[in-house]
This record gives sequence, structure tokens and C-alpha cells, in this order.
Amino acid sequence: MKEINGEKVKPKFHKGDWIIHQGTENIYQVVAIIDNQYQLKYGDNYTVQKCDDVDRCARLWDITKDAKDGDVLAVENIIFIYERTLAKHIVSYCKLINNIFEPFDDARTCCEGNSKVHPATKEQRDTLEKAIADAGWEFDFESKELKKIENEIEIPFGSKDSELQEVTYFIPKGFHAEIDDEKVVIKKGEKPTTWSEEDDEMQKNIEVRLHTHPEIGISEFMKSCYWLKSLHPQKQWKPSDEQMDALDYYANSLCTYCDRQDDLRSLFNDLKKL
Repeated sequence: MKEINGEKVKPKFHKGDWIIHQGTENIYQVVAIIDNQYQLKYGDNYTVQKCDDVDRCARLWDITKDAKDGDVLAVENIIFIYERTLAKHIVSYCKLINNIFEPFDDARTCCEGNSKVHPATKEQRDTLEKAIADAGWEFDFESKELKKIENEIEIPFGSKDSELQEVTYFIPKGFHAEIDDEKVVIKKGEKPTTWSEEDDEMQKNIEVRLHTHPEIGISEFMKSCYWLKSLHPQKQWKPSDEQMDALDYYANSLCTYCDRQDDLRSLFNDLKKL
């Protein structure tokens, strides 16, 4: 708190306030006020500014003036994507309320005049984004559209005039791509790490195609084949049942107060996970 003509002057803003710079329109949250300086948070970054400078250039964030279509906002136990206001009420594209995701327009999200509404923090944005993906949806911030993600998306592909086509596919978060005959199939979930019969067949088909193109050259052909075979997952060593039984026996045989018993027991538990 500074003094002017012997009178103490309080900073314009308080801890927890959301403010907007009137020149850049950057939005900050006041984290603390120390020695007549504001500690401000902007996304993941922090900055320290003199109270006088901030008080002169910034004002409180106001939903009626500053909220834009597609902004992620929060109020108490709700995180939502702002669409517009309707009869003094906020309409959201979707929201996360009490950790339950609701994928539909809602004009009852909260009142426009609710002073507790504020821009979502990065942590809140990440929480909403994860909830949207976990529920099988995605939000396009450019088109302002909430879309349901199908468990499988089939995209035809192939060759033209015997020349391979170069195509870029968008794979949503939480999905993986597989090649099935003459189409790319984008499936929900992580890609299996085990080597399947389909993987064997795909390797053979690629080797045949390499072999039918003599212009590739024998050295490049062999190099490609070795690389393909290297894709096979390597066998991982695992102790036999007899070895595990022996380790378990000796771990239990040691004196309870022996310092090495915990090490053996820890080793036993780690080997069981293989």
C-alpha cells in the first residue's frame, strides 16, 4: 500500500481478481500483491508489475464486455464453453458440472450477472478438454461445433496410375490408425503393441511390392526388409516359475529384521510384473 500526501492508497485490484489490459486485451489473474506490486498469472506464465502501472492500464474482466463466442469460462463447480447470452442467462455449448459432462446447449448454465464467472484457468481448460474427449466428443473452436466422435472412421486410400498418393490423416486424441485392405480405419483406444497375423501379412505384402520394383536396387531392398523385420516386438526375458518360487522362498527365509529382506521382496514384486 503506497502513500499520497500522507494518505495510504489501496491497490485498485485484489487477490483473485481477473483483469484485462485495455490495450492488448490480455487477460490476467491477480495471484498476490506484495510491496506495491501485483503478481499476475497469464496462462502458464507469471509476471510482476507495479500496482500504479496495472491500475492505470487495466480494468476488471466483465463477461458482458469481454466474453467471446468459444471462450472457456468457469463459475464455482462448472466449467463451460461460452456461446452467448439469452435473456440475461449464459448459453453454453457444453459444460462440466460436478465432474459430469453434459454435451448439449444449455441456457441455464448461470446468470449473466453472476460476479463469480471468470475465464477458466489452464488447469480447468485441460480438465474440460479431457472430459470432452473421454465422453467421445470433440469441440472445434474454429467452427464452434461440438462433434460426436465415432469409434471407427474409415477413410479409403490407394494408388493412382501405379504411383503412391501422399495423404495426411487427422487422428483425434485417444484414437489410433490401422490399415485394413484398401482403407485406413481410425479406431478408438491405444494401438495394440503385440505383433498380429495382420502385421505379418502386411510385412509380406510390402516385401513383395519392394521385390517387384527392381529399380529400387538390391541394397535398398535388403535394407528395407531388415527394417521391416526390426519392427517385430522383441521377446522379453521372464523368470521361470521355479526361479520365482526360489526367490520367494529365500526372501521369506531371511530374518525379518535383515536389511536385505525388503530388497529381495521388492525384486520379487517387480519380476512378477514382467
